[in-house]
Amino acid sequence: MALYLISFFGLRFTLKRECLSAALVTVLSIAFCFVMSRFKDGYWFNTALCYSAGMWWAVLQPKIDKNVMRNIWIWAASLIVSVAAMYFLWRHSGSNWYYLAFACVFCVVANLLLMKIKIGNKVLDFFGKHVFSIYIMQRLAFLTLGLSSWIAANTYLYFALSFGGTIVISLAFELATNYSYNKISGACGRIAQKVGNKK
Repeated sequence: MALYLISFFGLRFTLKRECLSAALVTVLSIAFCFVMSRFKDGYWFNTALCYSAGMWWAVLQPKIDKNVMRNIWIWAASLIVSVAAMYFLWRHSGSNWYYLAFACVFCVVANLLLMKIKIGNKVLDFFGKHVFSIYIMQRLAFLTLGLSSWIAANTYLYFALSFGGTIVISLAFELATNYSYNKISGACGRIAQKVGNKK
């Protein structure tokens, strides 16, 4: 919910100015993390900064592709520096802010690797197609299952049920939202047609 609100305020008032939008979302995300760090550990809100980092990557992607993707030496240097930074941050990840930075740099390393290494299979294709619903539904299954002390005490069972439950919930969410969208769109279309006919 917090990321939705951050996105709304970050994008609502900046229109199509991509850099300004990404900057405002980043500032709001940092403010959110600062508040949350007073009450929760970093793993509760590290995705907020990863979300901002993803926006910057999308904004800068044309330049990244041009200057990094096409030059193996720049790519290798970027990867080495990122891995070194990730290792340093991991060594100091007892601090919330170091942990948040580590999560962002980890995403950078993953993206740099995937720029050169193509891993294609049906499983990854499936998760790629449903990444949004899985991302926003990911906590529901394991939070619900965590209410059972017996399941939570069995690590492998907990993981298996959480993993499978997340996929089922995500697919159900997609079906429900697609159905609702089609119904609402159809109703709006019929209303617009009736209004047009009356005119």
